[in-house]
Amino acid sequence: MFSFFSLLGCKSQNNSDEFVKNAYEFEQQGNYQKSIDLLSKAIQKEPNHLNALFNRAYNYILIEQYDKAILDLNKVVEINPKDDEAYHNLSICYKNLKNYYKAIELINKSIELNPTSDDYIKFRAGINWTIKNFEIALPDYDKIISLKPNNPEYYALRAFTLEELNKYEKAILDYNKAIELDETDYRMFYDRGNAYLQLGKGEKACSDWKIAIEKDDPRKDELIEKINKNCG
Repeated sequence: MFSFFSLLGCKSQNNSDEFVKNAYEFEQQGNYQKSIDLLSKAIQKEPNHLNALFNRAYNYILIEQYDKAILDLNKVVEINPKDDEAYHNLSICYKNLKNYYKAIELINKSIELNPTSDDYIKFRAGINWTIKNFEIALPDYDKIISLKPNNPEYYALRAFTLEELNKYEKAILDYNKAIELDETDYRMFYDRGNAYLQLGKGEKACSDWKIAIEKDDPRKDELIEKINKNCG
């Protein structure tokens, strides 16, 4: 989700642009309603002001007024049907309204317009994960790994999905890669330990959980209980 204020680097040309610029300053301060008020003034003066419409929608999303954001974003894509970020933000709105299939339809449009955006593909995978379409989510995780092979988060996300599909050995391979890329993340040891346990490899599971404790996993009490239960 993005907010566009491309006018900041240049001198404002009219009052509408000045409203947009000032709205950004209030947004940065967390005063989203004041930002919306200023953007509304810009839109009142110029109903098709793309930056003002896009940014007002963004502020509406921040205060969870998704129906109002949708109205603004629909206007944006009506004016500029190739705005991939507007479709992405529309998808965010519908996801938060739990209209998951509409959210997928819209993020598909973003991906169609920008097929190498790992953020968009990850977002689509996340929607499918939410509705338990794990088989459909998996190829998207494959894709974002191919786009960003040095991002440990993406291997972890694919590992979670593989576990949901009971493919624990493949999940462990992804946890191994995530740990190779970032050995400081205690979550990977916690989760790899769980995968080992599903394969009946209690000693390896406990070894990982002990490492997670050493790396200050806040679930220390839970991990000690798991170790005592499985390796006592």
